[in-house]
Amino acid sequence: MEPFVTADWLQEHRDSVVLADARMYLDGRSARAAYLQGHLPGAVFVDVSEALAAPASPEAAAIRSPHQRTLRRPCPPRHR
Repeated sequence: MEPFVTADWLQEHRDSVVLADARMYLDGRSARAAYLQGHLPGAVFVDVSEALAAPASPEAAAIRSPHQRTLRRPCPPRHR
């Protein structure tokens, strides 16, 4: 994946941006432990599951493929 900004841009704008380390692992690894092992200087840790995710529920846990999401949309009415 390409970075959103270059390292040079980041260095030039260091005083006007906040670096957020929002990594998340689905295999059980600790994102906080990974952050503590190493991150960009000045980056703050954001716990995605605590700060950005909805509360757990069986419905929310289901990850649907784009095809499945398309099938759940109502079909437009047919014109006769």
